[in-house]
Amino acid sequence: MSKLEYKIEIDGLRAIAIISVILYHSQIQIWGGQYLEGGFIGVDIFFTISGYLISSLIFLELNNTEKFSFKNFYIRRIKRILPAFLVVTMASSIYAYKILLPIAYVEYIKSFLLSAVFLSNYFFYFTQITYGVDTSFHVPLLHTWSLSIEEQFYIIFPLLSFFAYRFCKKYLLHVFIIIFLLSFFLYLYFSYFNYSLTFYTLPFRFWEIIAGSIVAYINIYKKREYSDYLCQILSIIGLIFIIVPILFYKNNYLISIFPFLAIVGTCLVIFFSKKNNYINKILGFKPIVFIGLISYSLYLWHYPIFVFRKLINPDNFNSIEKFVIIFLLSIITYYVIEKPFRRVKKNYILKVIFLVFFLQFIFFTYQFKNSKNFLKNLPEIVSKDLLFDAPWLKLKDENRDCNMRINNFCVFNKNEKKTIIFLGDSVLASITYDLVQELKRDKYKIIIMTNASCIYLPKNFDQFINNRKRTEFTCNETYQNARYNEILKHPESLIVIGGGNLYLNEEVNFKSKSSLLDVESSYVNAINELLLKNYKILHFYPIPSFEMNASKVLNKIFTKRDINFKEFMTNNKYYIKENVTKYKLKNLKNYEIIDKFNNTNFFRFYPDKIFCNNQLKNFCVAHDDKDLFFYDRIHPASKGSKMISNELSDIIRSIDK
Repeated sequence: MSKLEYKIEIDGLRAIAIISVILYHSQIQIWGGQYLEGGFIGVDIFFTISGYLISSLIFLELNNTEKFSFKNFYIRRIKRILPAFLVVTMASSIYAYKILLPIAYVEYIKSFLLSAVFLSNYFFYFTQITYGVDTSFHVPLLHTWSLSIEEQFYIIFPLLSFFAYRFCKKYLLHVFIIIFLLSFFLYLYFSYFNYSLTFYTLPFRFWEIIAGSIVAYINIYKKREYSDYLCQILSIIGLIFIIVPILFYKNNYLISIFPFLAIVGTCLVIFFSKKNNYINKILGFKPIVFIGLISYSLYLWHYPIFVFRKLINPDNFNSIEKFVIIFLLSIITYYVIEKPFRRVKKNYILKVIFLVFFLQFIFFTYQFKNSKNFLKNLPEIVSKDLLFDAPWLKLKDENRDCNMRINNFCVFNKNEKKTIIFLGDSVLASITYDLVQELKRDKYKIIIMTNASCIYLPKNFDQFINNRKRTEFTCNETYQNARYNEILKHPESLIVIGGGNLYLNEEVNFKSKSSLLDVESSYVNAINELLLKNYKILHFYPIPSFEMNASKVLNKIFTKRDINFKEFMTNNKYYIKENVTKYKLKNLKNYEIIDKFNNTNFFRFYPDKIFCNNQLKNFCVAHDDKDLFFYDRIHPASKGSKMISNELSDIIRSIDK
């Protein structure tokens, strides 16, 4: 083979990859509320395709000429990547300046500067941006982490291939297989301890890219003819291996076989799909190929548009309008920027690209250098509370979030004898960071078992239906058993239970499959069982909730300046608030259930005493003139968490006396 032949199915694979990524990031609710959790696997598919194409170009040049032009290689990469990247980042920067809060804008500047030098993946890792959670949808350039990984590969792999070809040509395939296995097993091992590291960094992604390189090597150096029937079967299996992970991936699998299946499937399709077989016809369908051709522009545009759309109009985020904008901009970028710059051969065009890149980089460097000047005069509440840092993700153990673990729960002060177990939802998770810091000093062993919208029902959980589809894969029978078994390992401990509410509204959350089983009585029985086993229970009454998202309202007021921000914060008629009577009526059922318990080992905690009837009579408030108490409608922000922690820790100490 002297020239890399065009394989139409590669553009088809790109189309599948980009559509799945876009649907994942769009958070479209499908299948009764569950969005496409496996959509992010599209990025893994892109990695393998890139590995195949780049390696094919390198191997063919080495095979045909015994030489390799690093200069020509990097010029091609620059023309392919930089022009569209510069256009999208310039447009994003204008919106970022107009929409983002000053502190968030400074973070945007950092992300741009590091994405420009292909290091944004490490920036997002070290700033602990958790990919896929709600807070990550406020970071306009988060998607550049994958571009940085690819660029790092483009820097390393040509050098690796060149020297391996020169000094161990006979064992080139063996070298790649060894690297694949080493990277893959590192990924498996470290995923268990530090998932963010394996997600964001090249050494743990190398196996996905070099899988494509192995296919390229075999295709060029070891190519042989296979029967049409075998190619037909294996390419179909390959497509199934791709589609199944995207559709059926569940986020409770920390180390999942699904990404591996998708990589194997991509390799099978690339290698075994032949002209006129079924997969070639499916993936070669013209509309699919067209989406594949514009996939790079689609990838660049979609995420900033989603982020800015959500910040500007969060209540209308799921409108079709954003998809139309993404596709129109991507088509224009492909025909006006991508194709012309890719084909241009004149050197002065490259100089123009570098000049634009350099000026943009210098501009943001200057802005970053002077960022302290425009941050120092910010209102205090803006500077410390409106950064969209999800409080339920604050507590970590070995750099992994403690919330939403289905096993291997976070344990602090492991060698202490007195044990406190925190058992609740994301609301309780939002205050665990401050509670742990407070209680560590008192020499308690602290175990964290928090999970989104997950009531404690350890017995017969398979007989209940969880109507919250997005949590049914983490709040399941396996998780309930894991919590129950962990509790039994620590007899006579203090268990703090609570959060938002008990999720017993059958129309919204949990309901029984059988008329013989009642959710409310099952919960009461579960708590009574713990009391009979001499556990002490400290139970929350429902925390106040609000109709408006406090941080987003304040963000909107500050950035749009519809009314004076200082006046809004100091005039209590503008306060984000909830009528106390309405709060009590809304949570009447929860109060009735908690009031049923009559045991000397059962203690109660009243969050309303902290947030209600203090700043405003007959109202619970989400903030005052200096501090934000709530991050959104129900989760406590930093100040609210500290207020709860101070009172709760005093109660815990009094119980322990």
